[in-house]
Amino acid sequence: MKDAISIVASTILMFGGTLLASYCIFAYFTSRRERIELPANTPVRLLGPGGAYRCHFLRRDEERLVFSSPIQADHYVPIRTGERLLVQAPGDNCLVSFRSEVAERDPDTHEIVLEEPEHVRRVERRSNRRSAALNGEDALLNGDIATLIDICTTGAAIITRRRTNPGERVNLVLPVTNLD
Repeated sequence: MKDAISIVASTILMFGGTLLASYCIFAYFTSRRERIELPANTPVRLLGPGGAYRCHFLRRDEERLVFSSPIQADHYVPIRTGERLLVQAPGDNCLVSFRSEVAERDPDTHEIVLEEPEHVRRVERRSNRRSAALNGEDALLNGDIATLIDICTTGAAIITRRRTNPGERVNLVLPVTNLD
């Protein structure tokens, strides 16, 4: 009888210890701030109480993010220290957005420094799912060879040497595939 009780007690202790360890690991990883990795000179949109501003991500200084001077209607706009902003930047196949507070601003260069955000959202901007089934296949863009990356019902991502302008009409010929 004592053996059965000791086996049950040790099983309960091991199960409780496992739950406690997993809770501690989960709490540790969720409490850490997510580090933003943006390439230098990434275009960024800042949204604040005064409106929307354009700028570029410049660099990371310790645990802070440095951005170029905020521009609105082609004029520099001084943003106050302590102001909360919504930051939106293009990421890898998504839109990266987060809220942060202006930690400081440089009066000479007009650069602003934002605190590292606590939570980062990555939003897929396409309304339809992308398919990489044709990844690496050759296609024709206005008669020139292009390489397909992915495709969806509203568009395709391709690599080509031909430069196109926004709004320019293009003709994309896809490879013939066997649908059997």
